[in-house]
Amino acid sequence: MDENFFNHHFYSKWDHFDWKHWTDPSEIYQLNPTFVIGEYLFIFLSILSFIHAITRKNKLYYLIGWICTISSGIANDAFFMWLPFVDNFWHSQASIMITPRLPLYIPCLYNVTLYFPLVAVLKLNLSSRIQEGLIGGILGELMYSSFDIIGAKYLWWTWHDSDAGIRERILGAPIGSSMWVITFVCCFIILFRCCLSNPVSFFSIIKTFFITGLLSTPLMMIQMGIFQILGTQGIPDEKGLVLCLTIYLIIVVLISLIGSSKKVEKSKNKIVDRSNFLYFGLIIYFIGLISIILFFNPMNETSVGIHQPIGPCDSIEYDLSGNERNGYLCKSDYNEEFLLDCPKKPNHNLSDNTEWYSVCGTDFTEYNHYLYTILSLALINLIFFFYIFMIDHHDKLSNTTNKNNNKRKNKKKKKRN
Repeated sequence: MDENFFNHHFYSKWDHFDWKHWTDPSEIYQLNPTFVIGEYLFIFLSILSFIHAITRKNKLYYLIGWICTISSGIANDAFFMWLPFVDNFWHSQASIMITPRLPLYIPCLYNVTLYFPLVAVLKLNLSSRIQEGLIGGILGELMYSSFDIIGAKYLWWTWHDSDAGIRERILGAPIGSSMWVITFVCCFIILFRCCLSNPVSFFSIIKTFFITGLLSTPLMMIQMGIFQILGTQGIPDEKGLVLCLTIYLIIVVLISLIGSSKKVEKSKNKIVDRSNFLYFGLIIYFIGLISIILFFNPMNETSVGIHQPIGPCDSIEYDLSGNERNGYLCKSDYNEEFLLDCPKKPNHNLSDNTEWYSVCGTDFTEYNHYLYTILSLALINLIFFFYIFMIDHHDKLSNTTNKNNNKRKNKKKKKRN
């Protein structure tokens, strides 16, 4: 395809900006050091996931899963970036950019956030696809939540200042973002597991690729709407998050109680991962995030790139749910954890409609709260995933199956006698 044709159709909206596909990481590090760490941490974890996929006995199944996590993630990001009524976040300029709005590490992030829970539910050897999705969604959020807190505070991206969907936040991370991860991972896993046959067929590969890419986001949005029934549509809050987690856990328990006997009988048809390979990746992930909050100050972070457009303070527009928001960032009245007066990269002209400018970080107002939250999340993740990745659940089920079979045989013998 002609390069000029591609640039005209895909980059024309941003072709006047000073962006590059490749920037020396040392240049990014001078302005936003933790962002470089986070960028290459996720690229490393994605490579680790790929190695994991191709070294499985059923490697084609895992490899299709690995690919679909990326394609579905990119489809989701594209949806929320390109449609103006849901455009509410802006990634910082990384060392490797696919487009001016999409760093390479973001598909890697989707890959990790979806692939780790997918492998986890496969290893748990569950009988219900719905149960797999629900547990996978919760595990995905457990992993993602630390990144969501750290990334926003250290300016790896910036949020829309007045968008209703991300208004309610916990330590800078929107509750809507947490609910999105839970429901999106859940939908992806259910669709993937229902579509891809085992053994893998060509038709099921094509079907899985398109269905996960096209339906994961719409089904996620339907779930999000349902869980906001106790509040206001389009404004995810604490009540919605609690309702989401409560319903997920209740359904998981009910399925476990109702289908416990069927689970043993069907366990032979499951795909079981016997590797603890990913667990060590998880340890590296949390070492990286904990190191950032221990040794780096967000005041020293400066993000240069595309952000919410500067403009009038009274410009009202409406989001997908019909809620009001200011279409622009008001320079004199905004409520975000960044400053526009940046010593490392001064903004010389912040006129209306300016989209490419610098923002710099602010100090922690509750450092201990941030630190203990990240440490607690790391501990919970390592405990949960240790149980999942480091213990052979297939052998447990096999032993249970053998015991049950022996009991049935003994009963039959007693009846005959």
